[in-house]
This record gives sequence, structure tokens and C-alpha cells, in this order.
Amino acid sequence: MATNYQRGRAFEYRVRNEMTRMGAVYIMRAAQSKGAADLIVLWPRRERIWTSLEKSYVVEHPRRAPWLVQCKLGKGGMPPAERELLIDIADQTGSLPILARQFVPRGPMEFINLQTEEVV
Repeated sequence: MATNYQRGRAFEYRVRNEMTRMGAVYIMRAAQSKGAADLIVLWPRRERIWTSLEKSYVVEHPRRAPWLVQCKLGKGGMPPAERELLIDIADQTGSLPILARQFVPRGPMEFINLQTEEVV
């Protein structure tokens, strides 16, 4: 039987893998919930698009802010103090405070910007 820690860690890895698929360049995980954010996610500034073997072009993206991600499984949500801390740190660093949540095991993931309450 998996412990809550093992389930949470496995979810953090699934979130990391999904963000890699979304194009993240670098993801750092804070082990054992030692930080305000479980994951810090950095995004590319430019993306190389391949059109053929000989030709490619680079697309410049507007600066995409890093994400500070807190991962939560189930319907519990984030305690208000944790939420406020993450929002405060994100504000100080120019990052986005993101809640990654999943209500049922292996179900769909949601990424919510905690400043705007919008799904991203």
C-alpha cells in the first residue's frame, strides 16, 4: 500500500512529465515538501520549428514567466496560509503561482493560476 508521501511524489513526477510535454526547458523539484513550491518550471524564450531536414525557423515568444507549482491530489485543496505564501513569493519573483491538482488518481490534471483563478 502506497503512503500519502509516495502518492504525492508520484503525482509531482506526473506533473513534471506533463510540463515537459508542454515545452518546459527546466524543472526543479523540492523534495519532501521542503519549500513553498513543489516544482519550479522555466519556459523557453524561443522555439525552433522544423519544416524540413534543410530548413527551420525560430519563433520568439513573449517572455513567459516561470511557474511556482504546488501539487495537490484529491479534493482537499491548499490551506490559505500556503496559498498566500506561494502568491507572495511569486509576486516578489515575477513568477506565476500555479496549483496543479488532480481529483481522482490518474484522472485529468488542472493547472490554475492562483492570482487570477483561471485555468492555464
